[in-house]
Amino acid sequence: MREMRSIDEAIDGLKSDDPDVARRAAKYLVYRFRRAAVPRLCKLLESDSAVIRDRAAWILGDILDERSIEPLVRAIEHPRSAGYNGTMVWMLWDMDIAHYLPRLVRVALSADFEVRDKVRILLQEQIWNATSAEVTEIERIVREAECSRKSKADVMLGKYVRVIKRTISQYREWHQRK
Repeated sequence: MREMRSIDEAIDGLKSDDPDVARRAAKYLVYRFRRAAVPRLCKLLESDSAVIRDRAAWILGDILDERSIEPLVRAIEHPRSAGYNGTMVWMLWDMDIAHYLPRLVRVALSADFEVRDKVRILLQEQIWNATSAEVTEIERIVREAECSRKSKADVMLGKYVRVIKRTISQYREWHQRK
């Protein structure tokens, strides 16, 4: 196996159908090129291929560069990512994303269980760093979701909304004691 000498070579390898080539490219991007590769990896989040978006997200999650937060959130919000955005949400785990929580909650309210659960965990971990205005925005988004709920049969959405409300309540209590 020959060495990947440039970011371009590693990015091409990441797009490969050969899993061994893609895995090797990922290692080069994470361990050799790191922060220098972030802009190119963020561009891959716009790919039509869910596989390519997931690979780019995993690497960005390993590099932990805050320049990747906005592109990851945009990719999560994009309609083409519906049903394929769980990995991207999870890659935000170790980043400071408190200011993005309203956008993530909005996506989660119409997403599958995996995304809802991951956003719930992020919300519970990072709400303490959000501003009061951001928490108020999350409350507004949740109220809208409750009003537009198609039927009472959407039990999972109802449970999810209750968890968000409980988390916000805990935030408000903590904020008053502060």
